Order: sequence, then structure tokens, then C-alpha cells
Amino acid sequence: MSISRFEYNYVAYDAFATDDGGFIAFGETGDPVAPIDQGSYHANADWWAVKLDVAGNMEWQGVYGGSEDENFRRAAPVSDNSGYYMSGSSTSTDGDVNCPPSAGTNYYIVRLALDGALLSAMAPGGTKSDFCYAITPSGIAVGGTYSSNYDVLDFKGQADGWLIHLDFSTSILPEEKVDVISAYPNPANEFFVVKGIKSGYNLRLNNIMGKTIRTITSTSDNEKVSVSLLPTGLYNLIISDEKGDIIASKVMVSIIR
Repeated sequence: MSISRFEYNYVAYDAFATDDGGFIAFGETGDPVAPIDQGSYHANADWWAVKLDVAGNMEWQGVYGGSEDENFRRAAPVSDNSGYYMSGSSTSTDGDVNCPPSAGTNYYIVRLALDGALLSAMAPGGTKSDFCYAITPSGIAVGGTYSSNYDVLDFKGQADGWLIHLDFSTSILPEEKVDVISAYPNPANEFFVVKGIKSGYNLRLNNIMGKTIRTITSTSDNEKVSVSLLPTGLYNLIISDEKGDIIASKVMVSIIR
């Protein structure tokens, strides 16, 4: 099927060739009834990805975002050829925008599988405006920030450049039981509880830079984790079983004060 639906606003801002001889394009759409194969339309401007085969026929298209505006900038193939990164900014706090530190404009980064399925989404930033402009295949996101708290470290002036490296896993493992394992309350202040695990599981809490901040061995099926002494920001919780096999890698916890 070739692309022919332009009753609504479809704008492509980035595109590149794919290993199968086709192409993939990325941008934004405001079409509430887009014939999509992946994701769903939320409201206003959502992100849009469309994959074309070597003859220019559409293989799939996906829409991603939240109920406010998503501003797309650049995409990149993931370095291991397992999918694609999309990068930009968002003012949403719902939908596919996972645990933003505050309302306002935050970085917005998603990772897609080769078929356009949403593997993960994150919205790091602070209480002021944060704008992501590009991302590399190795997961380095580059932009600017006016924030000086939450995920933004070592702020120097009124506005700084901000670079983050996504060096922790951002994909959902095939065996991950995301409907069973959860953390609450989220956002957390003094503590959060990890539900759906077993005694003897290993919990590793990483900050936005991928540095391990805490490692805990659970003693119950509902483990209480104290975070009262941790800085505010977005954290990634990685959970391993007694054998050391990772069973969950996409549990994101936002710590606020």
C-alpha cells in the first residue's frame, strides 16, 4: 500500500535507508483516524513513523505520544540494528510519555522495534524547559535545558547544552511480565513498593545516566525501597531472579520532593 492519505497534516522531518533496501521516515501527524499498525493517536501533534519497502509501498506506520504536543526532531537506527530511536520534546504527562519529572517541556525519547512496535519511552528533564535535538545510534541524546533539578546535573547558567547517554537497557525483554511487576507510589517521595516479585530477587536502581545507585535483595513479594536520601529524578529499576536472569528492565520510577 502506498502513502496516499493526506487529508490531515503529515510532516516528515527525518528519513534514512534501511538494510532491506527500503526507507523509513519520521515526523508528526494530527490525524485522529490514521490507519496505523503500531501505537495509537492521542491528541494534537503526535509522532509518526512510516516504513516503506524498496518499491515505495507502505509496510507499516505507527503513531506515538500523549494528549499534549510532541515535537519531533531526529531519529537514528539503534546501533545493534534492532530498531530505531526517535528524539525530540514533549509537553505530555500521559499516553506513551513515561514518567516525566514535571509538567512542561521535557526531552522525549522512544525506541521502536523493526516493525514499529513501541519498546520503551522516556521523558527526562527538570521543572523548566528541556529540548532534545538529536540522538545517535549508540543512544546519546543532545539538546538544551533551562532546568537545574531532577535529571539535570551540574547546571552552569541560564541555559545549558545537555547530553545524556542511554547506556542501560531500554527494551522490553521477551519474558518481561510488565503487567505483573510494578512500583507504587510512582512518583515516589520517601519510598516505593515493588509488587509482583519474589523473595531473593535482585533489584538494581539506575539513574538516568545508567549509573547504579542502589542494589537490593528482596525479602518479600512486595519489597519496600527507601528513596528518601536519593536526588530527585527519573530512575530505571532492573529486576533479576535468583539465577541472575533479568526478568524486568523497563520499570521507571520518578522521585520527587
